[in-house]
Amino acid sequence: MKQLLIIPISGLLLFLVLGGCTSAERVTDNRRQDFTADWSFHLGDDSAASRPDYDDTAWRILNLPHDWAIEG
Repeated sequence: MKQLLIIPISGLLLFLVLGGCTSAERVTDNRRQDFTADWSFHLGDDSAASRPDYDDTAWRILNLPHDWAIEG
């Protein structure tokens, strides 16, 4: 008789433990990040531009949103 009760009780305990894990309060992140500032543009491909010390001061400053169709 004891062995017959072990399986349902074990199942109930497992259900309660796993159910408690999923009901934890969820944390939402309401931060927003503005990516529209400090954009520069240069028409063409310069492989050196990927370097952190690359000098892009000659590039044109853009305001976003920007219509890329005018760049040709």
